[in-house]
Amino acid sequence: MTALDDVYEDIKNYPSTYVTIEIYDVDWDGVALNDEEDVEIRFRASNRGMLTMTDVTFTVEGLNGTLVKGNGAAAQYASSLTTSPGFFPTLPAHHEDDLVTWATGPLFFKPTRVATTATDLVRVSVAGWSSSWDHVFDNHTEADPNANAVYSHTVAVA
Repeated sequence: MTALDDVYEDIKNYPSTYVTIEIYDVDWDGVALNDEEDVEIRFRASNRGMLTMTDVTFTVEGLNGTLVKGNGAAAQYASSLTTSPGFFPTLPAHHEDDLVTWATGPLFFKPTRVATTATDLVRVSVAGWSSSWDHVFDNHTEADPNANAVYSHTVAVA
């Protein structure tokens, strides 16, 4: 394997290695979650790696018969949806503890099957992203005392 192959693999696996996605603020009316009930959901993400992620898109999937939809007036329930580039803010490098929350209203999901045990209903994953080496080259070009030159010569008594 070449160094370029290694870089390719690291970039391809960057989201699963460095991005944390958190589903939070799950809200529905009532005590129990019922089938066919509309549930509001939000998610947020952070990036602990060295690349600033831009144009991040996410896929929101309904699992085990669950349907999902966006928050627009024309939004329709479907098995999955993918956000548009720019929908989510930039995920800056080295911000593990700084979860970025998207600015628009909630998404929705609707379970369509009864489940008597805890069942996975929604998965949010990175669908795509862009980046550049700017952060790496602008912020990680540090002093290196091992990159040096030394002049040596004998010195005679005057």
